[in-house]
Formats: sequence, structure tokens, C-alpha cells
Amino acid sequence: MIVPAKVDTIGAKDSIDGKAFAKEFTRFVISDELQVMPSSPAASFSLISKLGIMDMSSTEERVFNIGFDEVLHLLKSLFVSKFPLTETFLRPKELPDFGKKTFQASSVIRHQLIRENARKENVKIYARLFLSKSKKRVCYAEVGDDFVDLLFSFLTIPVGFIMKEMNGAHSKGCLDYLYKSIMDLDSEKYFRTNGHKEILLSPKIALDFGHEKQLLGVEEASHQQYSYVFDYSGKGRFSMDNEPSGKRVIALTVKDPKSPNKKGKACGGFVMKPATFTVTDDLIVTPISLVSGTSILNKLNVPFNDIEERVVYVGNEEVIDTPICF
Repeated sequence: MIVPAKVDTIGAKDSIDGKAFAKEFTRFVISDELQVMPSSPAASFSLISKLGIMDMSSTEERVFNIGFDEVLHLLKSLFVSKFPLTETFLRPKELPDFGKKTFQASSVIRHQLIRENARKENVKIYARLFLSKSKKRVCYAEVGDDFVDLLFSFLTIPVGFIMKEMNGAHSKGCLDYLYKSIMDLDSEKYFRTNGHKEILLSPKIALDFGHEKQLLGVEEASHQQYSYVFDYSGKGRFSMDNEPSGKRVIALTVKDPKSPNKKGKACGGFVMKPATFTVTDDLIVTPISLVSGTSILNKLNVPFNDIEERVVYVGNEEVIDTPICF
């Protein structure tokens, strides 16, 4: 196992520019399950004693170079291991592949999203389910582009938002420890600004990745203010100042690339419209065809006389109660 590691933060700009969150030259102790705390002898000894290590001669100090492979391995370990540092640096070949077995083995956590976070509009999305009466399970669904946009939007939701709404519930990996560490660290001492800490604890959907039927009400990051400014000689220039000055200032709106003909953000979805799709119970999405339903039933070994058709509507409550496997 890996005992607490010490890390330094080196040379980063003092602004919210995506390059760094911690203050420059601060030092931290990180446990194997990614609990991050300020570096001090007391913190190190506390973690070591929790591991049951009484004799320091039984420990060994190592220095590792961290590159792309290590970062990718560590990222994967966050979701499936309680000891990601050990998995990354001491047993890098033992990490299980992502797949059905990995997540079926995990405990499914039903995240308790606060209802106020959901959209106030009672948006309902239609889906036609085909169920096996004997197996009491959904074989597949025939859905429109709005339902597929909703499913695809789950991939745009920041992990930090999910951890926040899980409200302290434990995950299969160690994301809960990492998130709590951020909460416990003092903003003034260890983060460049309060804004840096807030970005991690309450992240927003990336620019232009939101859409009108997202339903969860996760806020989308906003574009910087752009303006076209004419000076007193009549010459024009683009400006990114919050309060540009000039003879005439025209505010510019950044259009959603998913719907460039519409004003504002969160307009368009991700797939071409109109379109109809087939969605299996394990969320494999394919364009609908004359044989898609038959093919799925054959794979599941479900006869036609065992099929029941049911129409459902997906709204805020159904999206909120979606199980999350972390």
C-alpha cells in the first residue's frame, strides 16, 4: 500500500484560467484514498497511525514521475478503487477494464437531487417501451430525438455536480473522499480565490453543451462579454471588456453552435431532427429500422407473444431518480 504522499504546487497563474486551483508553493498530504489535507507532521503521523504502522523502518520512500499514462490510470481508478495511488503506482496492470462487470459489481447509488435544481417547467418526453411480461423487464424503447438528447446530455454533466447532489453518500471509488477534501480545505489559505474552490464544488456544464431539455437544471457556464466598440473617429474594434468605453458600444451574443439560427444558449440538442431511435435497456442507442426491434428480441430470447407495449412520459422526477453507478 501507499502511505501518505507529499505534493507541491508549482508556478501557475493567479486567475481562474483553468490552469490551477491551489495556491502556488502550497504543500499537501494525500492519502491512498485521495483525502487531501495541508502538509504537516501531525497530518502525516495521523494517517500513518490509521494504517497501523508503528515502526517507520517498515516504510519506504519512493519518487515517481507522473505523465500521461499515470494520470489516465489515476482517473480510471477514481471510479473503481478505494486505493487509486496504490493501483496507479504499485499495481498499474491490475486495474479492471471499464465494462458491465465493473459497474454491476458496484453498489448503485440513487442520488438525492434537490427538487429545486430541476427545471420548473413540467417538460415531458415521450417514449414507447416494449416489455417482456415473463421477465418483467424492458427489452427496448422506441424514442424520438428529444429523448436521445436527454440521454446524451448525461455525458456533459460534471462529476462534481453529481458528487454534490449525492450529499455525502459513498461511491464505489474514492470520488466522495476527494470531494469532501475540497470542502474541508480553507479557501483563503489553499485556493487561489474563493472562485477556484467554487468551480470544483459546484461546477457548471461546459460552454455550449447545455440544451433546452436537459431537465436537471444544471447551470451552463456563460460566455465572456463580447462587444464591438466604435471610437470617436468612427473606427471599430472587438472588445472583451466587461464595461467597454467608446462612442458607440454594440453588445454581441455568442450563438449556440448546435442551433446557430437561434439566439441565446441552451437551444439545440445533439442529434439531427426529426429522428427516431431504438434504445436498449443498457442504453445502446441506434437509429430505428424495420429489423432493429426483432434483432433485440432475438438476442434476449424473448418471443413476440411475450411482449407488452407501453407508452411512458419522462419528466423531472424520472430523470432525478435515475440510478448513478459510481
